[in-house]
Amino acid sequence: MAVPGLETILDGLSTAPPEYAAIVALETVASIAILAVSLALFARRRQTSYLFVTAAFSTLVIRSALGLLTVFGLLAIDSHHVLEHGLDVLLIGLLFLAVIVAQRSEYANPRSNS
Repeated sequence: MAVPGLETILDGLSTAPPEYAAIVALETVASIAILAVSLALFARRRQTSYLFVTAAFSTLVIRSALGLLTVFGLLAIDSHHVLEHGLDVLLIGLLFLAVIVAQRSEYANPRSNS
């Protein structure tokens, strides 16, 4: 008995060039590694700006997942592009928030120069 959806995955793989799957797999591994480092830094610092940066890096992992779904034929290319551009906007917004929060924190608690 076949696993439901397995035919769809195999059909998607047969139409996508093998390089696409390799590139998206590499992107996924790199995105997860970046997110892991970001999570470790946030756990150590416990600052809101680090939380926003970690959330921004999590969008990279979501983008990778969308890429995998597209390569496997489970997500239409049009949907992939719309969702990916939405994640780009979210990533930029989260990074802007991180900078704003970090600046406000620095102004509220200036460090001495000595």
